[in-house]
Amino acid sequence: RMDLGLLQRNVADMIGVSECTIYNWENGGSQPVTKHMPSIIDFLGYVPFECPEDIQGRLAYFKRIKGLSLDELGLFMGRDPEQLSDWLRCHKKPCRRNLESINQFLARHGLNVV
Repeated sequence: RMDLGLLQRNVADMIGVSECTIYNWENGGSQPVTKHMPSIIDFLGYVPFECPEDIQGRLAYFKRIKGLSLDELGLFMGRDPEQLSDWLRCHKKPCRRNLESINQFLARHGLNVV
């Protein structure tokens, strides 16, 4: 932001948050919530975190970079949000058929599993 000569209020307007929120992010007072990630990624011009190699990690990565809630991801995938929550928190591992379904979904969105 400073390298670009932008004030906190400029970045806040670009991302859709308050100037105070930008201050808190910059000073470690808080972390961005998922819904702001697409705007942050657009502002930065890159994703500021790595994409995991495991399928559940890639699904969580997709959810995060798209700024989706569990309900929104569930609608997008045609899945129960509770089931997605179990998978993303690693409380349950998807069965082989569901792993293939997740893999196909991620592949359609450019996140092929290694």
